[in-house]
Amino acid sequence: MNGKKDILISLMVALLALFSFSIDFSSLDSLVLCFPGYYELFFSLLAAILFHRVKKLRTTGCILSIVYAVFLVIGRAMFKYDWDERIPFGGGDQLYKWLLAFPGFFFVSMPTVHAAFEVVESKGKDWVNSTNTIRMDRHPLLYPWMGILLLQSFSYLCCYPGIMIPGDNVMQVYQFTKTFVDGGAELTTHHPVVHTLLLGGFIWGGKLFLGSETVGYGLYSAFQMMFCSFCLARMMQFLKDNAVASSIRWGLIVFYGFNPIFSNIMAVSTKDVWYVSFLLLFIIMIAKELQGKGNVLWLFLTGLLCLLSRNEGLYVVLVPLCTMWFMKHHRKCGISVAAALVIASLLIGNILYPAARITPGNRREGLSVPMQMMARYIAGHKGEWTKEEEKSIAAVLDIENVAKWYDPNSVDPVKTISNGNAKAKLTGEDVCSFLWAWV
Repeated sequence: MNGKKDILISLMVALLALFSFSIDFSSLDSLVLCFPGYYELFFSLLAAILFHRVKKLRTTGCILSIVYAVFLVIGRAMFKYDWDERIPFGGGDQLYKWLLAFPGFFFVSMPTVHAAFEVVESKGKDWVNSTNTIRMDRHPLLYPWMGILLLQSFSYLCCYPGIMIPGDNVMQVYQFTKTFVDGGAELTTHHPVVHTLLLGGFIWGGKLFLGSETVGYGLYSAFQMMFCSFCLARMMQFLKDNAVASSIRWGLIVFYGFNPIFSNIMAVSTKDVWYVSFLLLFIIMIAKELQGKGNVLWLFLTGLLCLLSRNEGLYVVLVPLCTMWFMKHHRKCGISVAAALVIASLLIGNILYPAARITPGNRREGLSVPMQMMARYIAGHKGEWTKEEEKSIAAVLDIENVAKWYDPNSVDPVKTISNGNAKAKLTGEDVCSFLWAWV
């Protein structure tokens, strides 16, 4: 530090950071300061020390710091919040606290972001332009795949034949059984049809060819684990192609192999596992396109797999594709693939599924978030709505019983009681009217 000016600035930064972290956002008073804890002192001193390491403020770093600061303030405001009394976006007291806390959070974020830029610049050449070759690079796809698969196999053996979700997976197996075993027509788009066919096909295939549904389910879990591990290995290959250092790639293999979260998720029979795997492949295709090494066909196919593996998958893949409109050299690719995916979605939903007697899922599935919020409102503020609003809400929710079924951790109970007692088939007008009342 140079002179009294630097000492004064560092002291101001430390006080601002300490001040922001010690504000009690859950208090009814306009401003309440809590006694600072160890982590608050640590962050404030860290902000002051790193502040003087910043050689030059960057526009990108400042923008990122503002974004981080906003989310830190929001997160702090929602910490231990009494939702029955107030909401973090309401009341002048909360706004004052936000404005007082924002500078401190900004000064915590800004030096950290800029220091990160400095580290990447100083070490970037060693990380990105690594020319060291290791045994794994002899087969940059096969060896990482085998390594991750070997590490994941221990979790698979412990979880054999797999971890089935009581609600969703049981319903999917029921639909498959009624349709292909009993000869009915029970398939719906409530869950991705491809995943329903895959799960039910393995289970009933196991019974038909191996005499055991359990073995069939175990094979499904093994196939899922192999595919997910392959997608992670494909990511490793992509990193190798971009000269990412072997130490980082080895670290990622160990992380994905030993992290119990990934080990357990790979054994769960949920559509999300497949969706995330397809999304990873799609992201790789997007990155290759931006590098000028893209393949339009593979970009379309990976986007289509995302679309088929989750009902809102289309909207997720359309966002990055449509942003290519602002990139002159990638505009044609992005818009053409986006248009092709929209057309494919319309053809599948309006021609293929009806022809196969696959019925649309309940519209309530797309209203989970507003339904849960509205259910919470009904449970705590009974009768605080007009007759017109009540009519709009009653079409989607079972107003009389929703308070008893409300669970702050899951919207499924609210959907279950509403599917049974509220309007059976929602129209577009019902959905729009409900959303307007929610807004």
